[in-house]
Amino acid sequence: MIIAVTGTPGTGKTSMATLLSRRLGYPLVDLNQLLLRDYPGEFDDDAESWEVDLEEARQKVSFPKDAVVDGHLSHLFRVDEIVVLRCEPAELVTRLVGKGWKRAKIIENAEAEGLNVIADEARETGKRVLEVDTTRLTPEQTAGRVADMLVSGDNGDALDFVEHLPVNF
Repeated sequence: MIIAVTGTPGTGKTSMATLLSRRLGYPLVDLNQLLLRDYPGEFDDDAESWEVDLEEARQKVSFPKDAVVDGHLSHLFRVDEIVVLRCEPAELVTRLVGKGWKRAKIIENAEAEGLNVIADEARETGKRVLEVDTTRLTPEQTAGRVADMLVSGDNGDALDFVEHLPVNF
């Protein structure tokens, strides 16, 4: 089974994906690293991020039969299940400030989380989507919850953070 772990930056994807891959005995695929290495694009100064040819990558990238794929674009690739990690926008701001992110990128990501952007994109794929609120969970708790959900068939939390907007800091 190929499991995508996606979510807005700061929701805990990498920490949880690492723990989940160990727990399941699946290899961990760092999608961001793979894309930058194999499909390098240009740096977008305005967006402060690397642009990659997503269509080309989606056609060419393949994953092991069983894998945990970590990355905020992972839900857009050929995967079997999608785990969307969520976080209340105010907590997301705190986490991204702690990582030293610039104010404009923090606001952009907190607003995207509040508007459910990645969760909605994941649902549009037609794949099973497991949604977990990481606001008050440790990565270990989150990985345990996701592992249980994968077995039980539970799809997790139905979250809508739009009432948490606008984000001020």
